[in-house]
Amino acid sequence: MKRLKISTTLFAIAFTAISGSLLAQCPGVLVVNEISNGPSGTKEFVELLAVSTDEASCGADFDTVDVRDWIIDDNNGLFSGGAAFSGLGISQGHYRLADDPIWQNFPNGKLIVLFNFSDFDSTVAPFLTAAGNILSGGFLNTDSAIYVAVGVSTLINKFTATPVASGLGGDPNYCTSNNSQIPASNYDGMSLRNSCGGDGIQTRCPGCSPEQGLGEPAWFHGFSYGFDNDSRVNPNVDFIDAAHLGFDTAMGNDTLCGALRTFAFVKGTDDADAPGRDTNWAFSLYATGATPGAPNSTDNATFIQNVKDELVQYSACPQPVDNTVGKGVLVVTEVSNGFGGNCEYVELVVSACDENDAAQYVDIRGWILDDNNGDFSVPRGAGSGKGITTGHLRLAFNDTWDSVQVGSIIVVFNNASGQNCYNFPTDKFTIPDTTTIGTAQVPVYWEPVGGSVVNNNIESRGTRPSSSTDEYCAGAYTAPASSWSGRVGLRNSTGDAFQVRCPGCNDVNTGEPQFYHGFGYGRATNFFTISRILGQDLGGPVFNTNSSSTRIKYVYDGSTGAFDISDPANWDRLVADSIGVITTAGTLPTAFYNNVSDGTFALDWPCCPDQTAQTRIANTNNQPSSTSELLGSDVVISVYPNPANDVLNMDLNIEGEGQLRILDINGKVVNALTLTEEDTKVSVDVSTLPAGVYLYQVNAANGSTSGKVMIK
Repeated sequence: MKRLKISTTLFAIAFTAISGSLLAQCPGVLVVNEISNGPSGTKEFVELLAVSTDEASCGADFDTVDVRDWIIDDNNGLFSGGAAFSGLGISQGHYRLADDPIWQNFPNGKLIVLFNFSDFDSTVAPFLTAAGNILSGGFLNTDSAIYVAVGVSTLINKFTATPVASGLGGDPNYCTSNNSQIPASNYDGMSLRNSCGGDGIQTRCPGCSPEQGLGEPAWFHGFSYGFDNDSRVNPNVDFIDAAHLGFDTAMGNDTLCGALRTFAFVKGTDDADAPGRDTNWAFSLYATGATPGAPNSTDNATFIQNVKDELVQYSACPQPVDNTVGKGVLVVTEVSNGFGGNCEYVELVVSACDENDAAQYVDIRGWILDDNNGDFSVPRGAGSGKGITTGHLRLAFNDTWDSVQVGSIIVVFNNASGQNCYNFPTDKFTIPDTTTIGTAQVPVYWEPVGGSVVNNNIESRGTRPSSSTDEYCAGAYTAPASSWSGRVGLRNSTGDAFQVRCPGCNDVNTGEPQFYHGFGYGRATNFFTISRILGQDLGGPVFNTNSSSTRIKYVYDGSTGAFDISDPANWDRLVADSIGVITTAGTLPTAFYNNVSDGTFALDWPCCPDQTAQTRIANTNNQPSSTSELLGSDVVISVYPNPANDVLNMDLNIEGEGQLRILDINGKVVNALTLTEEDTKVSVDVSTLPAGVYLYQVNAANGSTSGKVMIK
């Protein structure tokens, strides 16, 4: 019996203990076991089986597996030979199991059923229950299966950008964008076609995240049906082929095709390759053959039991490449609104920072590029008439930017039709060009934005910031960035600015990105030099001038020995180069480059803070300890300490009436408490709880927040 204190009221609650373990977690895999189009419409479900691997950590004493971040997608494995094509039933985007304790310790041999929350068969009792458990995570966990309502469940995330099916121009890769919906907001990324063309489902190993590295995730298993797909031999010899049922041979002239159908793995008992053989799969009408969350046949029940008994196991997925390169920073070194029109560009230099000042290669994924005066305005906010173009650009979370040589130059330019006035190279955005500075051969990345070039290195967000808000983290990113003037756009009249901000606004780095460096120009009186904040940013110089801002470029020349990047005395205001002429873009002053490349500046150029939490915390009077989980959401300000030994604290910001729920690892609500605006702090006595993982959810009029806590 524990006591939960909210304000001055004590509540007695009973907790279900979750045993902790210091053993290395057994890596699992996901096998496709059944898929169905449902009884009508889009009442679909996908059933997967969790299986252990032959790793040393998967011994007899370990009956759970780790399947976090596994990918589930609606296409046929290799995209018909490695390229994406329209007409194969490929829905844009894919799904991943969330980084959640449930998936970290998932029972070996247990089924996972993913179904469409917005349209499901309500006669299936577990679907109805799971869909009704919105406040408890949108899932139902039973002994044999977990039922997950895709669209509301916190257990599954949707990645909206890749893969893309659009003829030969489609992108079959998974690691070119980090556009995410957490949790998945709908089922659209996994829709199964009802037509005779058919569709498929596949599972892929974890990958494609800044935490795990950016190795393209290996294809593990799949099943497909219909004219447009085929059996697929898995290039990973330790994994399973994709089985297939084709309507032309197996179903003849069946007019139903995929509609009202269920496709199930029904044969094979102790053969690990059995799920990949066409002959082991069968189809039936949904009404007579669908078995969501239960074995498909007697043989299938035996296969599942053999999985539980570890008589069927698979090789573990290759571990994603761990990016051990330290953090880098970006500094603005040139800004030009071009000779005429919108033939604009900006130049950036890549540097190490004070945490790893001797680094020769650094990670610059996720850096924000923006044209507004943002932190240049007074009082450092957004506002009309300050050159703010709605939206911004971002360096993609891909392998171009995860390890970049210190001293490299990046030129980002407008590549819209007729606007690449200087004929900047349009094929040097992933494999850089080189230029000579002193005796060094320096990489130069020429990054076109817009036009006919597909450059997935630069992404864009069209909603934030705007003249009414200077916040960045709302809406989805688009890759590649298709517009310069609609995201950046440097004004030729009263003035504008360009700035870089630290990484942020994605599923890993969720904090509002911190301003780092910039440059402003023009006649607007509210463009003032921003002083450097030592240990945090480099500030930003501004040229306030009464003359025209048209056909101008501003170039850092490093004329003073201090090389202060934010001192206007180190910048030149020059006439923009003529069309077709490049004089300063893609190069740097030799002395300045030498100091950047040998780490001299890194002694006093700070690294960005870790962006794993919102940087603007509402409660600044009573700061939690360093072990806090700083959420900065509208509802939960912080949870601390995490892990906790004796007391777990939650600082809250409740509007109206709210509710706190505490759940065990199986999603069962073990306590539900009503909150008011006066309940600003919750203290939970956890001193006698066994070590393990617990879940919390707080819901109120001003939002909802959930998370996990460790008790040790």
